[in-house]
Amino acid sequence: MKLTDSATLALALVSVLASSLAWAGFVDERTEKVKAAELAQQTPPAAAPVAPVAPAASAVAKAVPGAVATPEPVKTWEVLASDVLLVKTFQRWAKDAGYTLRWDAEKNFLVSGPNTWTGSFEYAVFKTLLTPGIRYSDYPLEACVYPNKPPLMRVTRKGEQARDCPSVAIPEEAGKSVVQN
Repeated sequence: MKLTDSATLALALVSVLASSLAWAGFVDERTEKVKAAELAQQTPPAAAPVAPVAPAASAVAKAVPGAVATPEPVKTWEVLASDVLLVKTFQRWAKDAGYTLRWDAEKNFLVSGPNTWTGSFEYAVFKTLLTPGIRYSDYPLEACVYPNKPPLMRVTRKGEQARDCPSVAIPEEAGKSVVQN
């Protein structure tokens, strides 16, 4: 291949410019050809053969034809005006949830109207006890869950279970909890 005078001049200018930039520290002194040759000579390390691993027997789930996994239904807890007293509401809820309710508060609260909570039994009880009519009354209540069989929900005046239940965790959706003292 024969270079024309203008091509030769252009190549010389590029070479001078490249060496000037290299001297100034802007470009590596090696040409792109040298870099490419070095990269071509570098070969990645050979990958070690991988043996197939069988999953543990306990980790293998067998599909059952026609079986469909159904999520647990979300429970709705209703405060009914027909309950008249809050203790009646909690007794009804405890029975539905498989809990034992122990009402050790000396006072009771009248149900002022219907209300609905969605979530666990504990969540509904704690949210009910946090309503302003109970929380800011002269006799606020608290509930403490004891891990009996079946679980025991004990309701007392706020502060009476401080030794057994120093803080009351309010179960929230998605695994969060808020602590009330």
